[in-house]
Amino acid sequence: MKTIADYEVATREIITWTKAAFENLGFKNAVVCIDGEKNSAVTTKILLEALGRDHVFGVITPIGKETDQSNAYTVVRTLQVKNFRIADLNLASEAMLHTAMVSLEQTSFNSFTSANTNIETRNLILSMISDEIDNSIVVCTKNLSDITIGYFHFPTDISLIAPLAGMTNGEVKELGIALGLQKETIYKTPYDALSNQQLEMKLGFKLEQIDAFVRGDLESLSEGVRKAIDERVNKKAIYKSAYKMNFYHPVLT
Repeated sequence: MKTIADYEVATREIITWTKAAFENLGFKNAVVCIDGEKNSAVTTKILLEALGRDHVFGVITPIGKETDQSNAYTVVRTLQVKNFRIADLNLASEAMLHTAMVSLEQTSFNSFTSANTNIETRNLILSMISDEIDNSIVVCTKNLSDITIGYFHFPTDISLIAPLAGMTNGEVKELGIALGLQKETIYKTPYDALSNQQLEMKLGFKLEQIDAFVRGDLESLSEGVRKAIDERVNKKAIYKSAYKMNFYHPVLT
């Protein structure tokens, strides 16, 4: 199985790549959602190192069941994010749902549509904030494992800059440690934003198993797990193909 030999080297390469990506695309400022999870924390740290504190705008976006934003504030504080905003998205999400219900002449939506609207609202607001900041772009925080199984929203999570899109979940953890991030943030149990369930329980397999699948270590997986991941990958193939046109640091891909 392919592995990253030296995370200190990988850290320097991704920071250098990120700085060059902004310069090549003509952007000077980054807008990034800070949710307290490892992906957003690692991406934010990379952006701070590549662009400097004056050019990184973090946005904390409480919405729906995500009432506890203490982890996000911890990331802002420990990384010393100079520019950060709080965008309570509940009213905006409710307005979008109401508009759609009136259009469809319905009185309610199923739980998936309601939860999905929260995520779409978040991405829309991030884009609107970016529109108001000169020479800025919203940076995607998703990693390769997320993208492989379609664990992001098309097209709103698509960005020209996605520093972690060439790294698996486990590799992002190691990168976070190399960047000096707190272990509490890096090893925080991830939750599914739509259902507020633990992500592994929602998926039905472990994140380490997704990583093994991504890196071709199929022998370490049972037939049932391989089949389950393969089915999800094939179902979500359109999401992964979208990133073939976009900019990310190809650590091992």
